[in-house]
Amino acid sequence: VAHPMTEASVRALVAGGTGAVGQHIVGELLRNKAVAQVTLIGRREAPLAPEYADMSGSKKLTHRVVDFENLPKDVFEGQDVVFCALGTTRKDAGSAEAFRKIDFTYVDNIAASAQAAGVKHFSYVSSVGASSSSMFLYMKTKGQVEEAIQSRGFPHVTIARPGLLDRGEAKRFVEKVAGWFTYAIPVRTVARGLIQNYFDTLAGPNIAAVTLMTNHDLIAASDKLGK
Repeated sequence: VAHPMTEASVRALVAGGTGAVGQHIVGELLRNKAVAQVTLIGRREAPLAPEYADMSGSKKLTHRVVDFENLPKDVFEGQDVVFCALGTTRKDAGSAEAFRKIDFTYVDNIAASAQAAGVKHFSYVSSVGASSSSMFLYMKTKGQVEEAIQSRGFPHVTIARPGLLDRGEAKRFVEKVAGWFTYAIPVRTVARGLIQNYFDTLAGPNIAAVTLMTNHDLIAASDKLGK
């Protein structure tokens, strides 16, 4: 059983919905019959990924252009779950400071706003190796924001720690080279795994407050979600 719901009732908000994983979170939510509404927040309105072009006219989808430094409170009100796939790299951001603003400050702002609005489940796309004690900026920042999210007191927090990502045609050069030597998890699998994990938390009271999902967990949950 993919999920315990028989009619559309879930209201989900997605931040970072233009990125590799985020695009699939948006698309898979729109296709899911248990989801009633998907709110996509970002600095600009963007089209859906080509794989989900058939859902572009969906009445479920609402775009909200926002300033991540000053988020509107109303956009989080009434949401059941927030999926945050916001993130960049130091190279793309241009500096360590700009990277931290996106990967820590903006993500923490989203978590704070969601918690204040009473959102019960926060799902975040992190990375394998994330640790606040890491010597490396990327892993250290991911680890620090994981801890910040967990400190917010959500009833449920899910943190995905995928390894190398398979972005299909959008692969970065380093990912293409690394992919010759190690397994790369499809970005769609990460997205579907997080969505199924949300439905799993609705199934009963004996669910851990914090769930960390590795590649293995994400693959198993994605398979459970069904087609």
